Amino acid sequence: MKLTIGMSCYDDYDGVWFTIQSVLMYHQECLDDINFVVVDGNPQSEHGRSCEQLISKLKNRHGNNGLYVKNVSWSGTASRDYVFQYAKTPYVLCLDSHVQIVPGAIKKLID
Repeated sequence: MKLTIGMSCYDDYDGVWFTIQSVLMYHQECLDDINFVVVDGNPQSEHGRSCEQLISKLKNRHGNNGLYVKNVSWSGTASRDYVFQYAKTPYVLCLDSHVQIVPGAIKKLID
């Protein structure tokens, strides 16, 4: 693993889903080098439970070391710092949930 793609969210399952799905669809050549970290500021909500399931399925289907962090310490997305604390790769890309990355950009970043 070379790159952690991390995001902090608060009741934004849809945004997390769109970001992860866009990576899986448009950056397949990099999947062996990518790790996901999702820090959730409201893990008890319906969105939180859905995000946790999404990361769990991701680990099973793609073998990535996806990590779901239940953040109960800080509210909101100011908890982005946790993405860097939990990353186990030399490089980290921290972005907002809902962001889609242009095809080829992750490969270029890793290279």
